This record gives sequence, structure tokens and C-alpha cells, in this order.
Amino acid sequence: MTYNFIEVMLAKTDTELYEIVNGPADDYQQTALEAAREEYSRRNFSLQQLRSLKKKQELKQQTNKGKPEAAVENGEQVLEKFFPGIINSITPGSLPEDEMDKKTRKILKWILTWLSIGLIVVYFLLELIF
Repeated sequence: MTYNFIEVMLAKTDTELYEIVNGPADDYQQTALEAAREEYSRRNFSLQQLRSLKKKQELKQQTNKGKPEAAVENGEQVLEKFFPGIINSITPGSLPEDEMDKKTRKILKWILTWLSIGLIVVYFLLELIF
């Protein structure tokens, strides 16, 4: 499935575009990055705008720092302990490769995390009852 990344990047806000261009390159497909860089240069941001975008990105990183990633990693460890190989069998290759791939994987990991925690709680409650 091919996407018209130029149209996708045209719809992005300045902040989103800045995060894509200045974020980790391996988060996006090469064609998406090229389209984002073209749109970024086409918008011709002023120095003041760039500073504002950088501050917004830093603020976002500080507020999100460690919270979701640590919870996901802990959930993955629990899930892998009870269901070995389940994350690797679900995520690679089974999800479409597009610009939303990273977000889709995070959502899937959150679902699996909370599912595993729920299963563990049910197990312990059943042990207490019986």
C-alpha cells in the first residue's frame, strides 16, 4: 500500500512537522521523511518560529519523559514472562508499514500490557478464592 506522503505532510501542523524532521529518522519511512523535509523547507520558518517549535518539543519530551515508556517496558516484561514470544509474534510484519506504524505499535503494547495485568489480577483473585 502506497501513501501520498506529500499530502499527509501538507496536513501536518508546524509542531508535528518539526517533530518528524528533527526526531529519530528510523521512526518513519524514507519517503515520508523526504516529504516532511520538503514541506518543512517550503514553509520557510523564521528563527523565532523555530525557537518556539523547539521549546514546544522540549516541553513535550519533559512531560512525557519516562512515564509511558517505562510502563510499556514493564508490561512487556510481564507479558513475555507469562506468554513468551507473543509480542514478537504479533507486532513484526502483521502491522501495516505507514506513518502511523509507531503509534499503532504503542497502542497495541498498551493493550497487551493492561490485558496481562488484568489476567494476573484475575489469577491471584481466583487463587485467593479457591
